Amino acid sequence: MKHIIIPDTHNRIYNVTLAMAAPADQYIHLGDWFDDFADDLDALERTAKYLVRFANRNDTICLLGNHDAFYKFNINPVGLPKFEKRCEVVNSIVTPDIWDKFKIFEFVGDKLLSHAGFHPDMLSIRGYDEPGMRSQEYDALIYPNHYWHTIGKCRGGIKGTIGGPLWADWSEIKDITAGPQQIVGHTPDTHIRVAQNTMCIDVPSIPYITIET
Repeated sequence: MKHIIIPDTHNRIYNVTLAMAAPADQYIHLGDWFDDFADDLDALERTAKYLVRFANRNDTICLLGNHDAFYKFNINPVGLPKFEKRCEVVNSIVTPDIWDKFKIFEFVGDKLLSHAGFHPDMLSIRGYDEPGMRSQEYDALIYPNHYWHTIGKCRGGIKGTIGGPLWADWSEIKDITAGPQQIVGHTPDTHIRVAQNTMCIDVPSIPYITIET
């Protein structure tokens, strides 16, 4: 089975278009559809409409990124300007039934995919056990104060904290050796990074990667 993995979009919907043009059995978006910090409401509207078409396909999976969570939960921890209006535009298109399609992680074969990555401190004593993680995910998709939404010190959070799977910085997860190989986005660079057991594919010039199971 061929899977195409799409990193952060941030309104660059042409990257998703390129990914969707490649033949595959499944397309997985790692989150962060919105916000490039130089955008306008028209860009948000275009992205929201594309997201809805993507999410409504039978061969796609949407993983929640921190910038998606801003709009799902109507929270603005980074101080985006005109946020009330931005939420109005996005949520007039991305309705609750679409937000309900989002997950926080997905296992693809022996690989764990999420927006920012799972530090072991963010898991229960069951570790990287999918049923246990799904139980935690259920709460995290309802409550924006769930600890999976933690903003770690590296991203301006409280001193001594590790970011959750929507916020973990590459520096916080790159040395993880436990658990499955992880494929993440969230921390942009000019090239794909692989360290220990984790791969970060948040590279604006690379619209997708392919994995086989």
